[in-house]
Amino acid sequence: MSVGDEADAYLIFETLNDRGLELSISDLLKNYIFGRAGNRLDIVRKQWQEMAVILGTQDQTQFLRHYWLSKYGVVRERDLYREMKRQFASQSAVLRLMTELRDAADNYAAISSVDHPTWKEYGTSLRKDLEALQLFGLSQFRPLLLAALDALKEEEIPKLIHMIVVVSMRYSIIGSLGTGNIEKAYSDAAIGIRDKKANTAAKIFGLLKGIYPDDSRFEADFAQKEISKAKLARYILAAVANKAQGSKELAVLEDEKVVRLEHIMPKTRSQHWLAAARNEEEYLGYVNGLGNLTLIERERNRAANSSSFKEKQKIAFSRSDILITKHLINYGDWTTTEIDQRQAELATTAVKIWSLPY
Repeated sequence: MSVGDEADAYLIFETLNDRGLELSISDLLKNYIFGRAGNRLDIVRKQWQEMAVILGTQDQTQFLRHYWLSKYGVVRERDLYREMKRQFASQSAVLRLMTELRDAADNYAAISSVDHPTWKEYGTSLRKDLEALQLFGLSQFRPLLLAALDALKEEEIPKLIHMIVVVSMRYSIIGSLGTGNIEKAYSDAAIGIRDKKANTAAKIFGLLKGIYPDDSRFEADFAQKEISKAKLARYILAAVANKAQGSKELAVLEDEKVVRLEHIMPKTRSQHWLAAARNEEEYLGYVNGLGNLTLIERERNRAANSSSFKEKQKIAFSRSDILITKHLINYGDWTTTEIDQRQAELATTAVKIWSLPY
């Protein structure tokens, strides 16, 4: 289409969307910003390109929404473009928005990458917590970290990230509770940080108490939890196992090539395991229960395979250096009853691991 100037092009672009050609929120906002930039168009275009390069393959619309949640409150994705147009109506406001988005993209990229230069001066504990958040596959906490990286002192950042790991484990991973409440809580806390109502991890926790299941709730949820994702199960069991090891922590628990995830009652029901459950349905319902999972050295894992429980105790569990696995020799049998018992024991330890001192 031939148009008189770029302003007409931006108008046509938005009209196409209004008349049925659905466009992404990021495309619409880009068009809107460029259309309002006036004589600053070249600068704004350069800032948008830099932002896009920094975000890489990350969803630009999700980034824009998380930016909004971090500063203005919860908004549905379908309402985001309208709200941003209302908030940033003038040329000066649009220019300010573009500068903020360009700067926020740096922090957003850091939140998504353990190897980002932002974390260079921090210790290994923070990196492990960031890796855990990536493993969880959650994103609701990002608005909170955007605000924190803008406003908190450096020493508070590791405490906050660890807090998010604990809250995520209790609320989302084990509790499997709804996303709506947690999204609003994180957004409100982010705004609280920006408004200087909370400038320490302890004060921020005060804003997040509503999404922190207490010990009894977490223990009960953990005692019933099934985990089908192997990497997540390994993470949980490694934490529990290292807690059990005490001062004899095994670094190999982190190495998948050395230590494997073992289903004590195998995923496939064989003749050896007919008495483990009343029927096939019950059997399958317990296979991925945390009480039926353990970590074991790779060579022991190969030896155990799908053997009977007694045989596994003899050739594998008794020879393991991992205490939560070695303790399996204390069980006389392995049925759904023993799985429930062991999972309850693991739950007691989990409460101590994923807890906060506030």
